[in-house]
Amino acid sequence: MQLMLLILPLTLAADIFFRTPRRAANTLRNLGGGMVYESAVEINGRAGSLTTFAFDETSEAIAQRLARQLKLPPPGAGSTMIADTSGKTLCRYFILPAPVLGNACLVTAIEQRAGVFRSSTGLPPPWPDGIPVFNATAEFTAACDKTRCTFLSASSLCGSPEQAVEEAANTLTQAGWEATVPGTPTFMIFTKKNQQCVVFSTENPRSGQITINLLQREGSKQ
Repeated sequence: MQLMLLILPLTLAADIFFRTPRRAANTLRNLGGGMVYESAVEINGRAGSLTTFAFDETSEAIAQRLARQLKLPPPGAGSTMIADTSGKTLCRYFILPAPVLGNACLVTAIEQRAGVFRSSTGLPPPWPDGIPVFNATAEFTAACDKTRCTFLSASSLCGSPEQAVEEAANTLTQAGWEATVPGTPTFMIFTKKNQQCVVFSTENPRSGQITINLLQREGSKQ
């Protein structure tokens, strides 16, 4: 419980409300995590869900255990994205370190029914309002109006996750954003007035594709 109270600010102070458990939530619960946030979202304009779990283990340990459970190749080090397309839903698991807590991590799962995903237009989604465009091409967005949160995942043109986060940090800083708690080379948190933004980068262990990801939340109007 103490971990939950400490780690909640890293979930961007989102309003917590629970819905019917889904495949991703059951997977993370079976790994021993505790749910801190669940929400219905729109993924590229279509219905989906977003769930966040907290773990008392490092991101590397959880990534390895999750990959084994899903029977997928072992992921790389650092912030990691694991995609599971084996069932009737498409699940993307984003495994993030919690820099202020040491050996702890968050896992955010974004889930959408396979049929709904296939019915999408295939066009790149628009870049979120209020965030300067990175050196990357947007792949998908997940938006929740109730909590004023937007998640973006984009294919980066940078050569490594570290370079992708550095480029994003420079772009955000030039647009008036400020880094907050100590981050890592692949994970940073920024604020600007009443907005908060988590930025992290991952590398696909099979293709080598670099992905830059962000989770933005707009706070209450001042």
